[in-house]
This record gives sequence, C-alpha cells and structure tokens, in this order.
Amino acid sequence: MKFYDILQWDPQVTKTLMSKKTSKKEKIKLGIGMFMRSILIVLFAIAFISGLTSIFGSKNTPMAVAIFCILLGVRFVDFGYIIRDSLVTLFFVFFLLLVSPVIANIAFPLLGFIIHFISFFAILFINCDKPEMGNGGLFSFSYIYLSGNSVYGQDFIYRIYLTITGFFICGLIFYVKHRDKNTDISFFEK
Repeated sequence: MKFYDILQWDPQVTKTLMSKKTSKKEKIKLGIGMFMRSILIVLFAIAFISGLTSIFGSKNTPMAVAIFCILLGVRFVDFGYIIRDSLVTLFFVFFLLLVSPVIANIAFPLLGFIIHFISFFAILFINCDKPEMGNGGLFSFSYIYLSGNSVYGQDFIYRIYLTITGFFICGLIFYVKHRDKNTDISFFEK
C-alpha cells in the first residue's frame, strides 16, 4: 500500500483498515495518511475558492463554495445513467443553481416559493440515484446556500462566467471518472 493510495481512500475505508491492522506502524501510517488527506483537502479548498473569488469577485464566493463541493462529489458519484445524459443533467443542475435563486428572490413570495420548490426537487430528482453517496444532500445544500446569496447586475454577469467555468471543471472530471459507467441506461429510462 502506497501513501498516495491512502490519500485517495474514503476516510471510512481508512478507519476500517486501521481497525483490522495489528501492526502499530501500519496503523500510524494510515492515521497520518487520513490526517494529511484532510489537510490537503482544506488547503485545496482554500486555494480553489480563493482563486475563483479573486477572479470572479467576492460576492460570488458562495457559488465558488458550491462548485468546490460539487467538484469533490463528482469525482466519486455518478448520476446512474450514460455519460451524455449525465453531462446534460449536470449542465441543467448548474443552470438551476445559477438562475432559480435569483428569479425566485425577485418574484413575489408565492411565485418565489413555487420556483424554489420546483427547482429544489428537480435537482434532487436528477441526481439522487444513489442517496447513500450524498449527491442529493450535496446539490440541495448548494441550492439552499445560493438561494440566500443571490447577486444582481455586474456581479450576476461574473456569476454566469463562474458557473460556466465550474461546469466545465466539474464536467471534465465527471467525464474522466464516469464515462464508462452505465453505458446502457439513459436518463429517460430510469
């Protein structure tokens, strides 16, 4: 087992291995790996979110945080259908994350509630094939977080650019990690 592999494992896998190992040296190596993984994720989060915020403005930090969370999720969890449909639905989710909170916040309250309700459940419906993997919670958190952090005017233009950038980053990683999965299941068959 290489140290790099330990950094790639889910913490639960590392904890399970730690409980099975008898060698104190192996347990320490696994513990250090889990600790370093946490440190590296935090450092990457700081660099990623700060970088996007410096490019697209501080008012768009919430979208940068949402993109970072989605980025962590799409590495491991697919949507359960072919890559083409998955990328189209990922685009649709990013579109809803961009537009729905803004429209709902400027609409009169009842219409705003309806927009939030439909958008929220559309996002859950699209990507909640594997609820045990947390996709539904991740995307719904992103939606709720962005609903309380709408932007307008020039900041919204920057948010559009940020959302497109985030979609391409997440879409590329999603494609690389999941292109060979679920090759016979389309979104409409599910």
